[in-house]
Amino acid sequence: MPFFDLLRTRLREPATAAAIAAVALRLLLLSAAWTANPMVAHPQLDGDVYLQWSAEIAAGDLLGTDPAGLLRGGPLFLNPLYAYLLVPFQLIFEAPVLPILVAQALLGGGTAALAATTAGRLFGRPGAWIAGLAVAFSAVLTQLDLHLSVSGLAAFLVAGAAWSCVPPSSSGRWRLVHSPIATGLWLGLGALARPVTLFALPFLLWLHVRRGEGRTARIRAAGGLLVAFGLCVGPSLARNWIVTGEPILFTAASGANLHLGNNPDSRRFRTMATPHFRFNPREMHDDARRYMSLRLGPDASWGEISARFTNDAIEEIWRQPGDSIAFYARKVRWFVSPTEVPSSASFEMDRELVPWLRLAFLPTWLLMAAGLVGLWAHRKRPDVLLGVGSLGLAHVLVLTMVFPLSHYRSPSVPAFAILAAGLVHWVLAERRRPRLLAAGIGIAALGVLGVVPPGPGPLRHTGLMNLSLTYGSLDRWDKADELAQRATTVYDAEWAPLELAAPWFQRGMSAYARGRPADAVPLWRRGLEIQPQNWEERLHVCVSLLSLARPREALAEAQRCIEIDARLRGHPAVRSRIGECMVRLGEHRQARPHLEFGLRVGRFPRDRPADWAVDPFPDLRGDRRQ
Repeated sequence: MPFFDLLRTRLREPATAAAIAAVALRLLLLSAAWTANPMVAHPQLDGDVYLQWSAEIAAGDLLGTDPAGLLRGGPLFLNPLYAYLLVPFQLIFEAPVLPILVAQALLGGGTAALAATTAGRLFGRPGAWIAGLAVAFSAVLTQLDLHLSVSGLAAFLVAGAAWSCVPPSSSGRWRLVHSPIATGLWLGLGALARPVTLFALPFLLWLHVRRGEGRTARIRAAGGLLVAFGLCVGPSLARNWIVTGEPILFTAASGANLHLGNNPDSRRFRTMATPHFRFNPREMHDDARRYMSLRLGPDASWGEISARFTNDAIEEIWRQPGDSIAFYARKVRWFVSPTEVPSSASFEMDRELVPWLRLAFLPTWLLMAAGLVGLWAHRKRPDVLLGVGSLGLAHVLVLTMVFPLSHYRSPSVPAFAILAAGLVHWVLAERRRPRLLAAGIGIAALGVLGVVPPGPGPLRHTGLMNLSLTYGSLDRWDKADELAQRATTVYDAEWAPLELAAPWFQRGMSAYARGRPADAVPLWRRGLEIQPQNWEERLHVCVSLLSLARPREALAEAQRCIEIDARLRGHPAVRSRIGECMVRLGEHRQARPHLEFGLRVGRFPRDRPADWAVDPFPDLRGDRRQ
């Protein structure tokens, strides 16, 4: 067959066409976003952490045991698969971000192809076109594929798990890739990207077992799936156990996430929130450990801390049963909400910066609503209900316990795209008006349920603050300050009379970075009025006051950190700042133990006094000779 005839034949295949459309769209938008959106080329929050983590692995810290590294010999606090997959890019490319994003675009094409193939086997050729193009033009998947984000990988693995549990069209070479072993591998890898698929494991296991002809075949199916799954997740458990001595299966963040998903602050702001620690991957675990040390002691293990947070989440339900149940019920219906709740990346902000993102036109809520109605339509088909249906419902369950943030909800897009294709197949199967009417009513009802107030917190200020942080990292502090002011305005319009501290802290940093410490101090102090427990920002005030030759005020700020939280007496950054203030006041002997502690204990340059502008050593030479 001539090449062009073969090409035309392949392009008529839904999987091929959907894959090409997905890759082309993502590469087109990437070319526009690379210059228009600085957060694409300069990842923040989760993306920045994954980039640092993969760089450390590439440099030889394979298990995260380096005491100066990201994990510092502790348990995993982000799911590891994405970080390890980024390592080859770190080894090959000096600037790995763009190659990673190109690879994510190609992976998006794979996701579309898998979804189309699965839907084609379950619901015929029209279903294949619908599922494949739904993934290709998914608004949220396309948007997140433009960022250094695990969402695209998790979606690919969900699509792969759905594909593996559909029987092949014929025996032979394709039998193995649709076997229980293949499903176990897809689920195991998926759990290392987002441990949501773990909740679909019993249903997919039962699906394969019930297909076995005879007891031996069923035992072999169950064993093959579980062994394959164990081979994937085993290294995560082994790493945590060997390095920390604790049998933590995936990460130490599970309990904290449950607590973030239901507490008075999360219910008030209608998102993941807590007054006890910051929702930031670099700071979250240090803050959580410091908070729990008062209750469990300074030597509490990460497993004990996570278990305590889990117990807190359970106790919160018993303490406030009405509020908790109502909040969980809201999160169930928010799964079909049109609001894309931001975290590492903001859907609204990305569309503002890159208007071409509207080419990815399919909203998540519509896909979820159609998929849920499609699942109901095929509720009597075990291959649908136990297969792709269980993968979709696992996301509904987990995000009810945690929260339907945009990047948490998006990996379920392939599953619901396949189920939406099933709805169209169900409507067209008999071409009866009642089925079309029932499908329309079902989608409309779920759509209305998703928009009934109160909805999830839109957090429009989050995108502005993330962009402000990006401009700050690029030393464009005028722009960072402007965006922080916009974030305050947007927040005040949504949440007045509640106040937000983060923009004030960012504006203080902006003023200080531009050489205006006198302007920075009142800005930081305004933020501390709202969030007085933020000791890191209080230390920024301390350093600004030192640069203004006001050491006594600076010492009071540093000592205030310990008054607020006695556990900070053992933090090298706090002790270093106290020592530096005492040196400026001429109290050299009193300063020495603080400075020596900072030099001895501080793991990072920012915690060690020798790396700051105040150099104590010339003033201590006389004391050392005595």
